[in-house]
Amino acid sequence: MKDKASDKNNLEHLLRNKLESIREQPDSGTWEKIATQQAPKNTWLKIRHYGLYALPVVLLLLAGFGWWQFNHSPEQPTQVPDKIAPVPTQPSEPPVPVATLDQPAPEPASNQSSYSVPASVQRLNTVPASTVRFEAKSGLDYESPITGTRVHIPANVLVNSKGQPAQGTAELMIREYRDIADFLASGIPMHYADGRGDFFFNSGGMFEVRVSQLGEMLSVAPGMSFDVEFTATGALENASLYYFDEQTGAWRYQPDPAFDSPRLSSARMPNGPPVVAEAVAVRNNRQNNDQPCLPLMPELPVTADPGVWVSAGVRTGHDLATQKMKMPAWFRQNPNLTSEALLNGTERGMVRIVRNQDLGELFFPEDMNNFFTELKAFKDCYFIRSTDSVSSTLGPAQIPDIYWDRVTVRQELGNEVWISLYSDTEGLVQFYANLTASIGNKQFEADKVMAEYRRLRDQRLKDFEATVNSLHQFLATAAMFQTEPEWCMSYPEWIAYFDAQLPMMAKRYAALVQTGLDRDQVLAQNAWNKWRTRARNMYLDRAEAAQKFARNPAGGKVEAMRYALKVSQFGTYNCDQIFRLGGTPDYIYATYQTETGDRVYATSVSVLEKNSRLFFTLPAADKMLRVPGRALDVVITDKEGRQYHLPGDVYARLDLKSRQVNNFVVKDITEKTRSPRDWANYLDM
Repeated sequence: MKDKASDKNNLEHLLRNKLESIREQPDSGTWEKIATQQAPKNTWLKIRHYGLYALPVVLLLLAGFGWWQFNHSPEQPTQVPDKIAPVPTQPSEPPVPVATLDQPAPEPASNQSSYSVPASVQRLNTVPASTVRFEAKSGLDYESPITGTRVHIPANVLVNSKGQPAQGTAELMIREYRDIADFLASGIPMHYADGRGDFFFNSGGMFEVRVSQLGEMLSVAPGMSFDVEFTATGALENASLYYFDEQTGAWRYQPDPAFDSPRLSSARMPNGPPVVAEAVAVRNNRQNNDQPCLPLMPELPVTADPGVWVSAGVRTGHDLATQKMKMPAWFRQNPNLTSEALLNGTERGMVRIVRNQDLGELFFPEDMNNFFTELKAFKDCYFIRSTDSVSSTLGPAQIPDIYWDRVTVRQELGNEVWISLYSDTEGLVQFYANLTASIGNKQFEADKVMAEYRRLRDQRLKDFEATVNSLHQFLATAAMFQTEPEWCMSYPEWIAYFDAQLPMMAKRYAALVQTGLDRDQVLAQNAWNKWRTRARNMYLDRAEAAQKFARNPAGGKVEAMRYALKVSQFGTYNCDQIFRLGGTPDYIYATYQTETGDRVYATSVSVLEKNSRLFFTLPAADKMLRVPGRALDVVITDKEGRQYHLPGDVYARLDLKSRQVNNFVVKDITEKTRSPRDWANYLDM
């Protein structure tokens, strides 16, 4: 079949028509249509482009808003797990009404949520401790000269943190907690819990034993033990031994170590300690109630010579009483601090930078109250900033024109020195400078000037150390010559009493000087030995009086006054009864505020009933014990370690019978409770 040619005329005609229909100018709506179709894509491209710049700004704004919100939001406590679940707090909760003495507070909208503070927040333990050095390879036999408590550490039983046998000199630290004032000052919790529930402690005394070497805590080798004969503060029926676990903040029952005294009725119960009735605990406490104050006789430092200390104490007391020496105000307020701590707190003057009127780059430090006596070495001298020093960042013109608290000058090389200035407001400022002579000083030698500066500074520190030592010697031996009522005073109280009774004190210490105690160290040593024996007998006599039932037929020393213990861990131990207060405890949720309306966030709540001598801490800091009509003194410790008090007579007058939550107004007593004796005086125990 012969091929037929295709008809191209139609195609050409169609193309010609299309081309002729194309206009040189677009329709008026063409660009609008294109813009409409492209708009979403253009928007996305703009977001991508400008978002890279805008995102950091947005994040900074959000962070700033979050920080503002955090700082302006009311502080919300965190929740403590407990067997009784707290009622959830409703939004926009109104303030909790305050309970008054005459009528209960109105019921709030809802209960407060419970809270806690991290375990790292701990109270300061102000109970005195004794330290003794010994050789680890030889062991130690130590007996407290006051209480008679003994510690026996066998030879070669100590190991370091790596489990290696300890070599060389070690140091024993022993601290005893013998009464309610000590328990309050220690900050140690006084409650116990096991599978049977929560219980309160009624303590016959606690002790803490630790051994260290060059700052590292030592432990007892596995399988080994050490012995403690602890002199109890009173006879307790069914007493048990407990060990304080510092990791968990809870007490552990110790069923294995034996109370070897045959007079004690301590039952050994592997599954838990025995529980006594509240009436039994009160009866035991009242056997040793209403005792007079005993003298506060701290242990002297290990290297101290008692004869030297007694003689120095008498001389200082005589100088103070006759006003040959003034008691510094900084010592009155902090008599228990060490020399180093006192120096850190008191080493401050009023130092200003004085500039040369004609040559402003020349300057020198001037102490307005003459505390830093070493600055006298720079008389007829100037300093000028070391311009060639790379470390120099400040010149005299850039130093704030204020009074500085501290100044030190350290010689580097030749006349180049390193100057340090410190103030509470500006902090620390340091820079290099060159020491140079002032006009007219023809005998200037930088080495001699700096040598004189160091001599004067060393002399100032030596004089300060001597002053503090003499005052410490005076206080440490003062109890030897005090009357019995003066034994009840804390150090600050007795210092104030001493100043108020200067004629009487002058006669007292003049009589001691007349006997030769201020210069005869042999006589002073004998006086110390007699005093230490007398003081120890006073403590032992008190323990003896509390255990009349335990006297032997011959009427001699008390046989049941010691707990013989064999323990394998250093730490804190408690020889206690456990009891429940009149059966199952009843609690209400509680919040606390000061007399000025400031919120107090409690970390622990302690309860004292004076007439029964019961003292314990509550298991939860956000709940208050509800015991209507009983005069319970309540002591609150907050997250900053401050102490607050709700007096027993105030507690007894509150109507708590139908309350589920309450706000207690407490008094800040931190400044009045700095030591165990302060606690005893404040609570009138």
